[in-house]
Amino acid sequence: MTTHDQQEDLYEAKKEYGLTRIVGWTYEDELPENYPYDAMFKFSVVDAVRMFPVFAPEEPATMSTEALADHIKSLQAELKSRQEVKSW
Repeated sequence: MTTHDQQEDLYEAKKEYGLTRIVGWTYEDELPENYPYDAMFKFSVVDAVRMFPVFAPEEPATMSTEALADHIKSLQAELKSRQEVKSW
């Protein structure tokens, strides 16, 4: 299989599984149980050991400004609480 063929196959797999970009590679013996091994085998590479691609969605998860502000407030409250405990 040529590199071009592998790239075309990866593109098809990305479409099929709703994944859009490779963010890394993982060793075969470290794959999670739910990894689609059979489907992804043809996209694996061997460089002394077999490695499989790890995909991520195109858009990173986002948080609204309001949710972020609430999260920061909760972290600040927790920090203040811990500081009060230490001052006893």
